[in-house]
Amino acid sequence: YIIEGQSGIGKKTFAFFAAKTILCKDKNNRPCGKCSSCQKVDQLSHPDLQYLSASESGSFKVESVRELIKTVYYLPNESDKKVYIFDMAQKMTLSAQNAMLKIFEEPPSSAVFFILTEKRDALLTTVLSRGQMIALQPIDEKDILSFLSEKYPKKSIEELKTSAEIAGYIPGAAVACMDKTSLS
Repeated sequence: YIIEGQSGIGKKTFAFFAAKTILCKDKNNRPCGKCSSCQKVDQLSHPDLQYLSASESGSFKVESVRELIKTVYYLPNESDKKVYIFDMAQKMTLSAQNAMLKIFEEPPSSAVFFILTEKRDALLTTVLSRGQMIALQPIDEKDILSFLSEKYPKKSIEELKTSAEIAGYIPGAAVACMDKTSLS
């Protein structure tokens, strides 16, 4: 899956929610949020979850991608699947993207990939053609106000509305705006 959206839109939240759903031990209520698998995903300690991110100033290097890809053919440890999350994939070098192509063309049935990017144009067309595109969009005012009021119950509706508007109704950006105004 290739998840595209602006910074703060919730790509990583979406990917980790999906990872919890895939790795959850509760067969009837996924993700339960309570089982050991869900808790391990929250702590980034699940052995069947691999998370790779470029630093703000850096990029994905081909060596990092190759090392991670070596593990794809190993059987999962605790679950039926292994989940790989590549965050900030727009910073992936062309060599790193080319290294991933083989595994994207013929992935083992036990592997699920989430490629998170702010710009699909930064990815090779051959990478894009091998994934299912999911484009995340800003949410509506009612939903973002509900989200912000839960997170900031002591803030006025005017403060919440202002932050939501300034952030373009992007959840992560609205939280950053609220946190910034809380400090001043």
